[in-house]
Amino acid sequence: MILAIAPAVTLMAVAMSGERLPFSFFTLTRFTVAATCIGLAVWLGNTEPPKWLSALIPVHIALGILYQPLIRVHLTREIWWWVNLATIGLLLLTVAVVRRREAQHRIAQRIVGDE
Repeated sequence: MILAIAPAVTLMAVAMSGERLPFSFFTLTRFTVAATCIGLAVWLGNTEPPKWLSALIPVHIALGILYQPLIRVHLTREIWWWVNLATIGLLLLTVAVVRRREAQHRIAQRIVGDE
């Protein structure tokens, strides 16, 4: 799941660059980000994340709905810029927390396995 976040963040960063890009690029970006957010929400729901991160599961779902490309949400370019920036921050925060918890889990398994 962590590997799915890199393309989403990269596509969003390119989209925020201000360059004129084809509409199909934004459709691909929206689909990738929506799938990543929904996937993270499902994955977090099936694990035991910290309580504050569990509170962000509905935010992940809302962002997944916002970015889905089937029913477009029309916002100004400036508003989308801020939404994109917040989404990138949320995705990177989620990755950092999940990776840290996975590392702690692996260390705990090694300690239990060594005994």
